Amino acid sequence: MKLIIVEPGTAPQVCTVTEPLRELLGGTPSVMQFPFDRAAVIYDNSAEIRGKLPNRRYRNQWLHGTVLIVGMKDGFPCDLSPEQEVLYAQRWNKTEVPYEKLRWPT
Repeated sequence: MKLIIVEPGTAPQVCTVTEPLRELLGGTPSVMQFPFDRAAVIYDNSAEIRGKLPNRRYRNQWLHGTVLIVGMKDGFPCDLSPEQEVLYAQRWNKTEVPYEKLRWPT
């Protein structure tokens, strides 16, 4: 799957992965769908409790540990489009991620 991996203190990296998302996160995945877009951020909701470093602030909350940006189709993670790769790599490069509503062509 083509996705973006964001580690604490590093720039987002576009990657192709074959391992399960749960293994990449190191915990139980939680999903926040982006508004009006077929993409989402997947993070480990218990990462802070387990002592993982703060990563990015999004929707007024800190996401700790590894964060993944994925495409979404019918409620399931899928490849990001090339346009999404560029957009989200740029947007998630900052510690405070802007919460903007986007609409992608269908």
